Amino acid sequence: MNRYEEEDFDVLRKYLRRYERDVIFYSKPFDDSHCPDAWGESKIEDRLNIRADILNKMFALHATKAELKRFNEVNNRLMQLTEQLCRCHCELQGKVNLIHRADGDSFKIRTDICPYWEINEAPGLEELKEDSFYDSKWKEMIWCVMGLQYGSGLFCEGANIPKITYNVVVRKSPFDIPILKNVNVCSLFYALCTERKYSIPDVLRIKDYKIKQDISDWGNDEIQITI
Repeated sequence: MNRYEEEDFDVLRKYLRRYERDVIFYSKPFDDSHCPDAWGESKIEDRLNIRADILNKMFALHATKAELKRFNEVNNRLMQLTEQLCRCHCELQGKVNLIHRADGDSFKIRTDICPYWEINEAPGLEELKEDSFYDSKWKEMIWCVMGLQYGSGLFCEGANIPKITYNVVVRKSPFDIPILKNVNVCSLFYALCTERKYSIPDVLRIKDYKIKQDISDWGNDEIQITI
């Protein structure tokens, strides 16, 4: 058993604080205008992976009724956004196809959903009464995760739409957490916690998500639309 898979909450908190200190340490030399180099980013990613494992373990062992209610609220909202993503993409694709037939231009469309949070906004994150139990530096850590070069948790381009529409909901209990075994988890929620570095408690604290659509021609001139 790895150290961060212990079931003692005090031990889990101890390791959580340790890895979050490491993330802050490796992020410290960089500001909003500079990104970590490959070495620094790999160190941050490794620590954020372990941090997510710790927080997911704590959630699995401790989740309250209020947290499970919040999980369902966020999960349902992400399902709605995923369905909206597909509709918006299809509508935009139809409009671009008309332009293509009229002018002979070729366009590429990318539509995605991403967490939306500006560090100077107040309030930036959802405050839950369980915050102090985990003892995480939520704002700093979520800001670090968002700063990694990943884009969003779910996107579609052209022919990918049917696949994403089909996979709005993933199989039951994809997180292998008993308390979630009867929950149909949104594919976007699952992607944020697997393809990205968010933990389940992180996703519960992010208030807003936005749909972005990028249209570019083959010359890579790009127009971005935020919904």
